[in-house]
Amino acid sequence: MPLTLVTDASPLIEVSHLANRAGSFEWIGLINESGQIGGSYREPIPVHDVTIRFIPQKAVGSVWLMRSGKKLAFKQSDRWVECLVPRVEDFEMVVCAYPPGQR
Repeated sequence: MPLTLVTDASPLIEVSHLANRAGSFEWIGLINESGQIGGSYREPIPVHDVTIRFIPQKAVGSVWLMRSGKKLAFKQSDRWVECLVPRVEDFEMVVCAYPPGQR
Protein backbone atom coordinates (compact mmCIF):
# COMPACT_ATOMS: atom_id res chain seq x y z
CA MET A 1 0.00 0.00 0.00
CA PRO A 2 1.47 3.39 -0.95
CA LEU A 3 2.27 5.97 1.70
CA THR A 4 -0.54 8.56 1.95
CA LEU A 5 0.26 10.41 5.20
CA VAL A 6 3.53 11.77 6.59
CA THR A 7 4.00 13.72 9.83
CA ASP A 8 6.74 14.99 12.09
CA ALA A 9 4.54 14.39 15.16
CA SER A 10 6.01 12.83 18.27
CA PRO A 11 5.55 9.03 18.50
CA LEU A 12 3.28 9.86 21.47
CA ILE A 13 0.71 11.33 19.05
CA GLU A 14 -1.62 8.68 17.64
CA VAL A 15 -2.67 9.61 14.09
CA SER A 16 -5.63 8.26 12.09
CA HIS A 17 -6.94 9.32 8.66
CA LEU A 18 -10.49 8.56 7.51
CA ALA A 19 -13.02 9.80 4.96
CA ASN A 20 -16.74 10.25 5.55
CA ARG A 21 -19.04 7.80 3.74
CA ALA A 22 -21.01 10.52 1.97
CA GLY A 23 -17.82 11.73 0.26
CA SER A 24 -17.99 15.33 1.50
CA PHE A 25 -14.92 15.51 3.77
CA GLU A 26 -12.10 13.57 5.36
CA TRP A 27 -10.34 13.98 8.68
CA ILE A 28 -7.09 13.31 10.45
CA GLY A 29 -7.34 12.58 14.16
CA LEU A 30 -4.45 13.40 16.52
CA ILE A 31 -4.56 11.91 20.04
CA ASN A 32 -1.91 13.04 22.50
CA GLU A 33 -0.97 10.04 24.63
CA SER A 34 1.90 11.76 26.46
CA GLY A 35 0.02 11.63 29.79
CA GLN A 36 -0.21 7.82 29.77
CA ILE A 37 2.65 6.01 31.48
CA GLY A 38 1.85 2.40 32.34
CA GLY A 39 -1.31 2.43 34.43
CA SER A 40 -0.90 6.12 35.29
CA TYR A 41 -2.97 8.79 33.53
CA ARG A 42 -1.90 12.42 33.85
CA GLU A 43 -2.57 15.59 31.87
CA PRO A 44 -0.86 15.29 28.48
CA ILE A 45 2.02 17.61 27.62
CA PRO A 46 0.89 19.95 24.80
CA VAL A 47 2.64 19.29 21.49
CA HIS A 48 3.29 22.28 19.22
CA ASP A 49 3.71 22.75 15.46
CA VAL A 50 2.85 19.34 14.02
CA THR A 51 3.27 19.20 10.23
CA ILE A 52 0.95 16.86 8.35
CA ARG A 53 1.29 15.93 4.66
CA PHE A 54 -1.33 13.65 3.11
CA ILE A 55 -2.89 12.61 -0.16
CA PRO A 56 -6.64 13.31 0.01
CA GLN A 57 -9.24 11.34 -1.93
CA LYS A 58 -10.32 14.55 -3.70
CA ALA A 59 -9.08 18.13 -4.07
CA VAL A 60 -9.41 20.00 -0.77
CA GLY A 61 -11.30 23.29 -0.52
CA SER A 62 -10.67 24.13 3.14
CA VAL A 63 -8.91 22.79 6.22
CA TRP A 64 -9.89 23.55 9.80
CA LEU A 65 -9.39 22.23 13.31
CA MET A 66 -12.51 20.78 14.89
CA ARG A 67 -11.52 21.15 18.55
CA SER A 68 -10.06 24.66 18.44
CA GLY A 69 -12.28 25.84 15.56
CA LYS A 70 -9.35 27.48 13.75
CA LYS A 71 -9.12 27.56 9.98
CA LEU A 72 -5.71 26.35 8.74
CA ALA A 73 -3.63 27.59 5.86
CA PHE A 74 -2.60 24.71 3.60
CA LYS A 75 -0.64 23.98 0.43
CA GLN A 76 -1.57 21.55 -2.35
CA SER A 77 1.15 20.20 -4.64
CA ASP A 78 1.38 17.00 -6.71
CA ARG A 79 -1.71 15.49 -5.00
CA TRP A 80 -0.24 16.18 -1.53
CA VAL A 81 -1.82 18.59 0.96
CA GLU A 82 0.35 20.05 3.73
CA CYS A 83 -0.72 21.94 6.85
CA LEU A 84 0.62 22.86 10.28
CA VAL A 85 -1.35 22.08 13.44
CA PRO A 86 -0.22 24.72 15.94
CA ARG A 87 -1.10 22.82 19.15
CA VAL A 88 -2.36 19.40 20.21
CA GLU A 89 -3.42 19.29 23.86
CA ASP A 90 -5.29 16.03 24.52
CA PHE A 91 -6.62 15.69 20.96
CA GLU A 92 -7.29 17.61 17.77
CA MET A 93 -9.07 16.75 14.54
CA VAL A 94 -8.02 18.20 11.16
CA VAL A 95 -11.11 18.38 8.92
CA CYS A 96 -10.60 18.67 5.16
CA ALA A 97 -13.70 19.76 3.28
CA TYR A 98 -14.04 19.28 -0.46
CA PRO A 99 -15.27 22.17 -2.60
CA PRO A 100 -19.07 22.22 -3.13
CA GLY A 101 -20.28 20.09 -6.03
CA GLN A 102 -17.42 17.62 -5.77
CA ARG A 103 -18.82 14.13 -5.12
